[in-house]
Amino acid sequence: MAAPIKVGVLGSTGRTGESVVEGLLASETKFEVTALTRPSSLDSTEINSFRGRGVRIVAVDVATAAKAELTQAFAGLDVLVSAVSFKAITDQLRLLDSIKEAGVKRFVPCFWGTPAARGEQYLLDWKLDVLDAVQRADIPYTTIDVGWWSQFYLIPGDGNVRNVFLDVRDIGKYAAKIIADPRTLNRRVLAYTDISTLNEAYDLMDELSGEKSERIYRSIEDIRNPLEEAKVALKKDPADQTALFALITNQYLDSWGLRGHNTPEYAKYLGYLDVRELYPGGVAGAKSLRSYFADILAGQLSGNKDMK
Repeated sequence: MAAPIKVGVLGSTGRTGESVVEGLLASETKFEVTALTRPSSLDSTEINSFRGRGVRIVAVDVATAAKAELTQAFAGLDVLVSAVSFKAITDQLRLLDSIKEAGVKRFVPCFWGTPAARGEQYLLDWKLDVLDAVQRADIPYTTIDVGWWSQFYLIPGDGNVRNVFLDVRDIGKYAAKIIADPRTLNRRVLAYTDISTLNEAYDLMDELSGEKSERIYRSIEDIRNPLEEAKVALKKDPADQTALFALITNQYLDSWGLRGHNTPEYAKYLGYLDVRELYPGGVAGAKSLRSYFADILAGQLSGNKDMK
């Protein structure tokens, strides 16, 4: 019997990190899971739940811990998965020496978004800066992007731009497959279940519910004007968090909702592996948009406020 793959997860109490832990625990592949969490989160509901299911808990603050402490926290891990918050993206840079010294065989830096080119999204540029540093340090890596969450349904533009979607609950199912696959080492991967326009997604919900849903559109001007205003505000005050959030949000909407870059074709152009080509039979238990909407209508989930 193959030895279990030892995986550490940073940011395990966030929505993406929690999904990763759940996916690892449910996987047919044997994983030993370590949740690396800030000391302040040791008694959180999520951490207590993980602890009760056999997850090893290690308290470490990636923003402040010394190199020796980080190296000790990462020691023995085969894979380190990062799902930190956007404010901690650049904190990953201070982990790299420890990752290398600890002998981690694969680092999964925090991406978990939509494919785009450098210069298109402020947040993505931070992530690519981390990837550049990973490659300079010759650390084995895999990045995983997941398109747009099935849970969010605000409509940029006219709603006729194709996108890939993935239910946030299924991120971990895909991550478990991808990090155990030697073909994905030192590669970027796009994971998704569906390819659809937002209008088609709403049409599907209408079909399943028998009702007409309210559709909330954001015009091009309503996306790009605040985007440019946020850039101006950040030039005046780089610490303006309201402007930073507005910039990040509207750049996302512009990229996938207007430019149409959240597609398998564009991802492949950027050098990504396509999850459907890696796993033609799909990933067990993953929810399509149809299944996700059916769960909402059956009362098993709460609907999103953007879809009424």
